[in-house]
Amino acid sequence: MAQNEAVFPASNFKAKTPSNHPTSLKPLNQSKMKTPQNRGVSGGSKHDASASSRPCPEHTFLTDVDDVRQVEEGLLQLLNDFHTGKLQAFGTSGTFEKMDQVREQQERLARMHFELDTLPEMQHGVDSVEDRTSANKGLHKLMDNLQELCSSIHTLQKEQNI
Repeated sequence: MAQNEAVFPASNFKAKTPSNHPTSLKPLNQSKMKTPQNRGVSGGSKHDASASSRPCPEHTFLTDVDDVRQVEEGLLQLLNDFHTGKLQAFGTSGTFEKMDQVREQQERLARMHFELDTLPEMQHGVDSVEDRTSANKGLHKLMDNLQELCSSIHTLQKEQNI
């Protein structure tokens, strides 16, 4: 393999860069850096003179090949651990699925509440025994679903506190 060829093991991707390309991860040569004096820029202010007297700082985090390889290996190992199941982001209890179920229960409860509110016997009052019985059935069903939702939320909270 050539010296200016980078290999990414996860994808067998080889990136070739010319040896004089800035992304080749070689330390920059301070003497070749262009300063305002090298570029022919003349400064008339005191600020320009102080800026041209100090060289441009080198970014070692971009040029230290060993550090880049070490970080790459660590990230690839972390990714591999995650995909094999050794590492899990949110546990194995299925919390997100349970939260989705709670959200669906809330949505069903809200729909039922609005449907009951639009029934004629609820809008104009209960005049007959049948209307009263129908309204009570709807309210009991609504309360049962609310109790089920409370139970689901309570179970979810207990699992999170363990």
